[in-house]
Amino acid sequence: MGPFCGIVNAEQDVIQRENLQLMVSAFNGDPSNLILKQYPEGAVFAQQNVHVTQESEADPLPLYDKDLDLTIVGNIRIDNRTDLFSKLGITRFADTGFSDARLVLAAYKKWGEQCPEHLLGEFCFVLWDRCLKQLFCCTDHMGVRNVFYYFDGKNFLFASSPAIIHAAPGITTGLNHNKLISLAQPRAKLMYRDETWYQNIFQLQAATILILDQKGIRKQKYWTPEIGKELSFKNEADFTEAFQEVFFSAVESRLRSNRQVTALLSGGLDSSSIVSVAAKILEKQNRELNVLSVVLDDPADAAFKDERYFVDQFRSFPNIKIHYITAPGQGFFSGLDSFANITNDPNIISRHYLYTAFADKARQLGSRVILEGSGGEMGPTNYADSAYSELFLKLRWMRLYNELRDRKTVTGESILNGFREIFKPFVPDFLKNAIKGTEAFSPSDTCFLTQNLAESLTGKVNTHDLINYNQSSWDHRVNQWQVLIRKQQKGFGGLFHQDSELRYPMMDKRLLEFCLALPLDWKVNKGYKRYAVRAGLNGILPPEIQWRNSKAHFSPDYNRRYNQQLPQVKDFLNVIAPNDPIREIIDIEKIKSWTNYSIADTGNNAYQTTIARDRLPFSIYVINFLRRFKEYQAK
Repeated sequence: MGPFCGIVNAEQDVIQRENLQLMVSAFNGDPSNLILKQYPEGAVFAQQNVHVTQESEADPLPLYDKDLDLTIVGNIRIDNRTDLFSKLGITRFADTGFSDARLVLAAYKKWGEQCPEHLLGEFCFVLWDRCLKQLFCCTDHMGVRNVFYYFDGKNFLFASSPAIIHAAPGITTGLNHNKLISLAQPRAKLMYRDETWYQNIFQLQAATILILDQKGIRKQKYWTPEIGKELSFKNEADFTEAFQEVFFSAVESRLRSNRQVTALLSGGLDSSSIVSVAAKILEKQNRELNVLSVVLDDPADAAFKDERYFVDQFRSFPNIKIHYITAPGQGFFSGLDSFANITNDPNIISRHYLYTAFADKARQLGSRVILEGSGGEMGPTNYADSAYSELFLKLRWMRLYNELRDRKTVTGESILNGFREIFKPFVPDFLKNAIKGTEAFSPSDTCFLTQNLAESLTGKVNTHDLINYNQSSWDHRVNQWQVLIRKQQKGFGGLFHQDSELRYPMMDKRLLEFCLALPLDWKVNKGYKRYAVRAGLNGILPPEIQWRNSKAHFSPDYNRRYNQQLPQVKDFLNVIAPNDPIREIIDIEKIKSWTNYSIADTGNNAYQTTIARDRLPFSIYVINFLRRFKEYQAK
């Protein structure tokens, strides 16, 4: 693990090390762990090593294998090591000195460009083949780890962050105005998805390889989720056995570390499933699991409700130690100067301060690995949207009635409301909004771009034929597949906080494929949605969590923190001068108007909530990000 970068010159000019040093200056962390390698062919690589597995300690990156004449850099964790050792005929599989990076080199030597088809895990890597004078770049199946690149026909620059490439001398880059389109029209988020916020710097998409040789660049996707044949199980016991086999594998793969492992625990199904299984696995290894949970400073605070009751269900586990995270005094406006990810992309969540607190606590505990529950909606905790429509169209009417009756018992919802869901996939979106009355404001009401710019960008969106992966289908598996495709196209982008690494068991390829193949009856049953994980971890999940249907906010007192920081935001905006170039893009006066009201502790106004939790924080992050470019720095 750790930031990396490199330069390859197509004309084989000797590249000065000083050029790379300017890119390396954009790294964060301990510079003593930095390694550089340079080749006479005009290739130079660098990586700052943070070792998170015992195997990686033997092979700091960049790694050069003299026998194979290959060099590799990247962030690599391979989960099917035993399987690969067998396929590759390597007998030293028990030797912890055989790193994941060295295993990838052996796979490339055997299978060449097809090697990613044999890899499982969370990884991105760049491999230099000196014999072929070829650069081979690769990302994992869901884009959890990222590679960015720049190519002007002569110089190819790559890095783990676009900001690192931006620091290089002599390249043509600046603000990429194409990315502003998503600020004007949220439906355009997947436009220019391989572009970054830096002009001419691109992101290698998930499950994609890029090859650079004398002919130029070519890219190829090696995995796309598919809706295949449904799985079949004789009974619930058979299902539970199959589910636990794949789920335990997904979690266990992400426990490999040379230090203690930490997990986030919100009290919901996703994180609780991971914590329950991780604790079981670590208990057999006589290891402890530290969990981090967000709670209120004052548990008696009458204005808010946190998840403390559900988090404490794990106190009966023998090897779990719970740590409450409160992040006192912090909010959406905190720590922007030191928050590294805003240098790459302004799209950070307004609750980023909690992830900073998680990383700080993990560091205190001596942990470099944090398990996170994101992605469950694509697999184990999928809601099976349109389940009732599917039952209706397949003439399973008695099953439908029983399900709606059980749902009433579980949630209190009337059977009539359940019947209304049957017709949702067949009602146009505009009519849905009219019936529900939820369209209280339009995208223009929450857009903080200048009016002229917003209008021109909206016109640009209208000229594109966007693929709609949000169209509701009566087939629940089509809907699940669409969620998976959207996530893969967007790229997940693992978040790093200095020396902490987030890992995502729910993003495991084996688990995603298994859950996509599950029939409806294992996703909606007995009045419960997200039934797969409830039934699959029966006896493992705490019952209070296993059958719950509610969830408190991730940051329970966010509204109060927001109100407390509004004066700082006003000061921040008031110093932006009338001639500030930021105003060419951002409607500062509109943002100022948003700061004139606070949001109640228990506020449920849709517009105010959108402004407070999304648009106003995001506008501040965009302004901070724009300051990275000379043309948008204050005069």
